[in-house]
Amino acid sequence: MLNGYMRSIFPGQAYPKSPSRPVASSAAKPEKPGRLALGIGVSVEATVSLTLTNARFNTQRNAVLGVTKHLNPADYLKCAGFFIPARLVQFFSMVEAKEQGKHFSHHMFPSASPLTHDLWGAAFSTVVGLPFSLPMEIVLIKGIHAGHEKQPFMLLKTVKESVMDTLNGNIRGKKATLLRDMPYGACALALPEFLENTFQATTSGWSDTVKKPGFSLMAAFLYAGVTHPADVVKTAIQNNPNLPDSISKVVTMIVKERGWSALSAGFFQRYAKIGFTFVMLNSIVPALNAVIGRR
Repeated sequence: MLNGYMRSIFPGQAYPKSPSRPVASSAAKPEKPGRLALGIGVSVEATVSLTLTNARFNTQRNAVLGVTKHLNPADYLKCAGFFIPARLVQFFSMVEAKEQGKHFSHHMFPSASPLTHDLWGAAFSTVVGLPFSLPMEIVLIKGIHAGHEKQPFMLLKTVKESVMDTLNGNIRGKKATLLRDMPYGACALALPEFLENTFQATTSGWSDTVKKPGFSLMAAFLYAGVTHPADVVKTAIQNNPNLPDSISKVVTMIVKERGWSALSAGFFQRYAKIGFTFVMLNSIVPALNAVIGRR
């Protein structure tokens, strides 16, 4: 700062640069995806996710509550009109938060391991991504219910109600939803890279075309497997107002009435959705970057 001030007063003079404390090289940090590539990738991911989410809801409701409801085309389009833009905002925010978290880690802990930087990035992305979870889930559930309970699905009104209910803490199943989504940022944006680094010696001869999707699917399987019971409990609580808003009580009820296997209902559809999302973020979007550039 002093050198800049002196140069502005005496532009003809040369002043040596002030010594500065060393900072971590930015070359070690992975390149953030361009907005165009991320936008295309997330739009495709959101469309696929909406279809698989509807299938998952139906499977879980049928297994846990004995009820099946299908999303009619009109309500599907209304859901997509909310879900795709919300998903875009969510992932743009999470990716940017991840970069800010890693930048913070590089600045505060320049000698820390890459895993530490990844964890800080994952923590930042999780904090930013979580507020989107509850409103999106409630809007989708109301959209799937529309037409079956003689209640028209009014998108803007539903979105407003869902956001306000979330802010006021009036959403049933919020504990199960938070338990399910808490590790999402870390698993989506850091776990595939961590697994790739962990098994680097074993997979050194593999091409990125195989490695990146493979480790993304492995990370998705680990995340889906650990958090799926919470997802089943969430679906049960949010679709049956007669159930208590208690994870332990609902788990006990499900196991007693339907057996332990009911806690795995809809796992395939959910794993397919999460796996596609992880592959899209960690493999397809970087490939799009290489083709269309970081725009």
